[in-house]
Amino acid sequence: MIATDPKLNDRRLRWERTIWVIDMVAYAVMAVNGASALWFTSPFVQEEIRLPAVIVVWGVLMLAGGAGGFFGRLFGLWAVEVILNVSAWSGAVCYAIIIFSAVTSGSSLVILGMVVLAFLFMFRRYCELQIFTSEPGLTTFTEKVRSLLRRRTGYVVRRNHY
Repeated sequence: MIATDPKLNDRRLRWERTIWVIDMVAYAVMAVNGASALWFTSPFVQEEIRLPAVIVVWGVLMLAGGAGGFFGRLFGLWAVEVILNVSAWSGAVCYAIIIFSAVTSGSSLVILGMVVLAFLFMFRRYCELQIFTSEPGLTTFTEKVRSLLRRRTGYVVRRNHY
């Protein structure tokens, strides 16, 4: 978009930069929480779960999603962001379910709040990426999915050539 008024353009650039910083913080929070789940898991959570593999799974999902999304956003690799957003969400949902089902301390609630807030900001970014990666004029979800599938499979050999 080309703005004729420099003030409008400056305001738009400020908003874009602010949103970029918010996205980066959300990814960083998710990565830090994933790392803390892997290396600094509280004894309360370890006693509650009794399955260390679950802690590793949600920690890896959050760490990979947060760190990968951070670098994807930093370098403008939106395709990486889409995949790693879902990874971080999966870890955050596991974390939230386990922590919320057995919360007894205030520090767990603070960490849960940080994860939920980061999840919401990442969801906003995911929606933004879906808008940017779809064709104009597509209004329904099924139209967008069909367009994505057509784009993805448009250069393959037709079935009658097998």
